[in-house]
Amino acid sequence: MNILHAALLGALQGLTEFLPVSSSGHLVIAEALLDPGKAGAWRGGGITFEVAVHVGTLVAVVFYFRRRLLDMVLAVFDSSRKAERRMIWYLIVGTAPAVVVGLFLSSIIDEAFHSPREAAVELMISGAILLALKWAPERLRPLSAMRALIIGIAQAVAILPGISRSGSTIAAGLYLGVSRAEVAEYSFLLSVPAIMGAAILEIPNLSQIDTTLAQASIVGACVAGIVGFLTIGWLMRLIRQGQLLWFGVYCFVAGAAFLLFL
Repeated sequence: MNILHAALLGALQGLTEFLPVSSSGHLVIAEALLDPGKAGAWRGGGITFEVAVHVGTLVAVVFYFRRRLLDMVLAVFDSSRKAERRMIWYLIVGTAPAVVVGLFLSSIIDEAFHSPREAAVELMISGAILLALKWAPERLRPLSAMRALIIGIAQAVAILPGISRSGSTIAAGLYLGVSRAEVAEYSFLLSVPAIMGAAILEIPNLSQIDTTLAQASIVGACVAGIVGFLTIGWLMRLIRQGQLLWFGVYCFVAGAAFLLFL
């Protein structure tokens, strides 16, 4: 992997990690297009790079929500911060399904990352999920432990490449009637343990890092972080304005086009 490819994949990761278009699906397909015949190379042969770009996007979301996260850290030692304590509990509940899937279904998931065709089909499914938001009720219900669990199950399903994590979690929250602003924030906060867990799980598989790989990983991480930070702010505005349907159109059309091309 050269520096240009690293920058392109880093930008793709930063853009698609938070946009409801599936970062993993795009990276699997991008690898197949950039290097035909090596489907899954990003996942199977570039674990070091994968961890690096995940760390880049993790830094982006932590920095964007730094005040909110700091309040939750302080709430651990201050029982009067009840709202922050509830959010910590909701994040634990919402993260649990992904942990279960990651621990017990890792071999099935790993195989999925080697199939660009499967990623393209799942990208179309993400599109259908977002297009169906047209019929989502606007009930302004508060976030609860049960709703957090359902959103967490949606996140667990999105471990598959092509199924958007942010799209699935935001859509699940909106289908449940949670307000746009609250479900947007919860989805992004839920990404912190998800991204961190994905990176930690890959650490034992890190390969020896040579100079070229180190440079590519640093470039990819930096680009992913910068692009990711800008993307979060943009998407927060789009969610509040209810403008996610166009991402559904994109996912469906792109998935179909990739499927035909591949």
